[in-house]
Amino acid sequence: METVNRERMSAKLFPALKSLKGKLSEAEIGNAVAACAEGYSFPTNLDRDPPIGGLAPKTQAQLMHEALQETWDDARFSSALAQQSERRLS
Repeated sequence: METVNRERMSAKLFPALKSLKGKLSEAEIGNAVAACAEGYSFPTNLDRDPPIGGLAPKTQAQLMHEALQETWDDARFSSALAQQSERRLS
């Protein structure tokens, strides 16, 4: 079965989207994020990745949108992605 490394794809897409901010519409950015980042919170380890302010933990897509909105640098985003992936392990 084939798998897609969405963490790696998201880390590669983030700098490009950041540089295109203002040139792409919010819908275009949303489409790129939806095509790349994981938009579903599960499976995850709820003991290590508890929901904060909702019923499910933050998705990769939500993390990427937050990072773009707050103009994180690439290293901070990559680190946050890696930490999120680590918490999802059982």
